[in-house]
Formats: sequence, structure tokens, C-alpha cells
Amino acid sequence: MLSPNVYGHNYIKSKKLDHTGVSTPKHRGSTYTGSQEKADLLADYFSSVFTHGDTSHIPDLSGETLSSIPQIVVHSDGVAQLLSNIKVNKAPGPDNLQACFLQEVAYEIAPILTVIFQASLDQGVLPSIWKTAAVVPIFKKGARSDPGNYRPYHEVLCDGQHGFRQKRSCESQLITTINDFAKCLNEKGQCDVLLLDFRKGL
Repeated sequence: MLSPNVYGHNYIKSKKLDHTGVSTPKHRGSTYTGSQEKADLLADYFSSVFTHGDTSHIPDLSGETLSSIPQIVVHSDGVAQLLSNIKVNKAPGPDNLQACFLQEVAYEIAPILTVIFQASLDQGVLPSIWKTAAVVPIFKKGARSDPGNYRPYHEVLCDGQHGFRQKRSCESQLITTINDFAKCLNEKGQCDVLLLDFRKGL
């Protein structure tokens, strides 16, 4: 049975009058008011700033002799345990299934999911819905009508991600890094650093 707090939270959230969503965006002199128009405009912008790597120099490994790995077997108990430990405060995905629901029925649906996961591994195919995500535009700064002032977010950021996140910045990232360096030096360990700089248009 789902917790009454979940229903209470959803009810209160539905009655709030706070401003949410994306303001009316403007692009090249045109104003976009419809939900689909806004989504398409933001999707075009987010796609335009993604990095497109050069795949022309990828080495051909077809002639390499690689050692095989044993078959991966998915167990129902493992699937159930993962579902039981899911964070209930996470937003639902494209299927709109609440995390608290998946946690409550973990042991009931684990056998079915195990068959699906095993088939995906054995066949080397991912269901198309697994390749979709509910991307939420997060306002950063400046004019709310500028699509460039929004950042995509879809619940996949690790704890070490400080850019474009609330109450985090370059300064908090630097403090964390210095703390890691100091801890490594105190423990007389080895500290390896890799710096990547992604730039648009290069």
C-alpha cells in the first residue's frame, strides 16, 4: 500500500500556484506559445550544443583476438533488491511509473523484468522506450524568453557534477577538488587528474 504522504504531496503540488515550466520563448523574431512548439524549440537548442565527435579515426579492431566473457545471467532476486532500494524521491520516467510504486511491488514484478532484461542481453537489443528520457529544461539566468538560458536535466547527474546545478558552482567544485588533493597527500597516496575541455564548434 502506498504511503498517504505520497497522495498528500501530490494533492498539495497540484494546488500550488507557483510559476512552473518555461516562459514564452522567442527565437529569430518569432514567439512560441504552444507546449509542442516550446518543446521542439528547446530540443533543437539542446541538440545544437551537444558535442559531435570525429568518428573518422576510430581504429578497426575486427582482426583483434579478444577473450570472451562468460554469459551474464540476470537473477530475479537481484532485480527485486535493486527495485527495493530505488530512491522514492526521484521523478518518474517516460512511463510515468512512480518510484514508490516500483518499490512497493518489487518482488511481484521482478520475475517479469528479469525475463525482459535477460532477453535484451542475449539478443543485444534495447527496447526503444529505454532510449527515451523525460528531459526537463532548467532555467539558469538572464531572460526567460531565451532558449539558450535553459539547461537540460533528466536525473542522471552524478554527485560530482557542479555545473548548472542549484547551490553549486565552480567554487564548490574547486573546494571539493582541493579537499580530495589534501586527503590524498595526507594518506601518501597517488592522485591522478584528467582534465577535459569541451568546446562548441571545434
